[in-house]
Amino acid sequence: MWQAEISGTTASDGLWQMRVTPVDILVHNPKANDPNDYFSLGPVAIDATSVMFEAQADCPDQATVTTGEYRWELTGNALAFTLISDSCGDRAGILTKTPWTKVP
Repeated sequence: MWQAEISGTTASDGLWQMRVTPVDILVHNPKANDPNDYFSLGPVAIDATSVMFEAQADCPDQATVTTGEYRWELTGNALAFTLISDSCGDRAGILTKTPWTKVP
């Protein structure tokens, strides 16, 4: 599991949590009532250096709905995402605001 303290984006402020599997990336919004309420970011392609997410029509403030494309890099206990392109500001905010830290 990974975690990141997110603030100053269009997404909810607080301690976000992430689970990464070979086929999915799930996150937990700190405003969720249930601590087990993770939701998928909708990856459609994942490899060792990049990830592509499906277009999210329900993401607010999008003029055009597009897929999300990111590079990702693991350095020690930090997982960092770099935005290539994404119309979903909430997703971009939580992924790129700060590196994610591995939780033991």
